[in-house]
Amino acid sequence: MMIISKDMTEPEFIGYVRSHAMTNYEKGGWDEVVEAWSDGDILEYYIQGNTKKAFKDLAKSVKFRYEYAQEIRSTAF
Repeated sequence: MMIISKDMTEPEFIGYVRSHAMTNYEKGGWDEVVEAWSDGDILEYYIQGNTKKAFKDLAKSVKFRYEYAQEIRSTAF
């Protein structure tokens, strides 16, 4: 897996996120990124010159969405 750097280009950032999502497919909602997120969805988090913060923000969003989905599942029946 590649290492995130502060100044990735958009294609590098997308590649990093997709690689991380595949590696962590069965952990905490990353399967949704693999299965349902477009490059445009990923780029909504892209911050030129600060891709470490962008990835951190994206990861928080993935976690929040996963926990929310788990909560809904637990109350559905």
